[in-house]
Amino acid sequence: MPRISKRWQFEFLATAPVSHGGDESAGNVQMFRRLPMPDGTEVPAISANALRGQLRRIAARRLLELIGAESITDLRLYHLLFSGGAIQKGEIATAHRFADIRDMRDLLPAVSLFGASWQAEILPGTLQVDWIYPDCIQTRALLGLPPDPDAVDARQLTTTVLYTRHDDADEVVTEKERDKVQMLYETECMVPGTRLFVSFGLSRASELEARALADTVAEWMKHPHLGGMRSRGHGVLRLVSGEFDGVGAEEYRAYVTARRDEIRHFLAITDPAPTQ
Repeated sequence: MPRISKRWQFEFLATAPVSHGGDESAGNVQMFRRLPMPDGTEVPAISANALRGQLRRIAARRLLELIGAESITDLRLYHLLFSGGAIQKGEIATAHRFADIRDMRDLLPAVSLFGASWQAEILPGTLQVDWIYPDCIQTRALLGLPPDPDAVDARQLTTTVLYTRHDDADEVVTEKERDKVQMLYETECMVPGTRLFVSFGLSRASELEARALADTVAEWMKHPHLGGMRSRGHGVLRLVSGEFDGVGAEEYRAYVTARRDEIRHFLAITDPAPTQ
């Protein structure tokens, strides 16, 4: 069957602070990840791996939902779905590994889409995700945008947000003691109103992998968000431009439902399957 190669580009508006911690911190402040530009400046940016991991987790949760499973008890299989797995120490490839890999890719197209480590092999995925840049003076040429006299400088795109973390013992200490167990911390965020450009695509994907992506992105687009601290309201986005056709999402759901028992057996899920 022919392989599918296609790309999508979107523009989002951040409607809440966006958090994406880098490797640096300043005291109790978690700094936003930055990338150096050719002119010597630095621009806050969100790694492609952050969005890729987010989509992978959505795909994993969707798969469990479609086969009627609450969770996976086998830790290795859990990591296969939610983080791409890992080569185990001392693992040895078997003579049947290539057939097993083909069967796994066919049975779990969402895993094949993102790539994984399985049967002592590193399996490349067919999903390609780009780094996510904000619209600012330093990135317009990079993003293929014309010069704009109203464009903001990258330094105007971030601020710090202060939070207080309470110790678990808060409920049993006195008011005086409570002050001692509070911890103030700050996180550097992109400010609401920042325009972000998201781009991803498929490179020689199978039809099943393309359908898995369609279902995953359709789910993400219901409430698009990026970065961390989602439970605190960070990372909420609003789509400004770009369209994802979502072709194949229904077919993917039907495929998983049709092979539900096989998938549950592969994932060693023992809880009762829902009735039809």
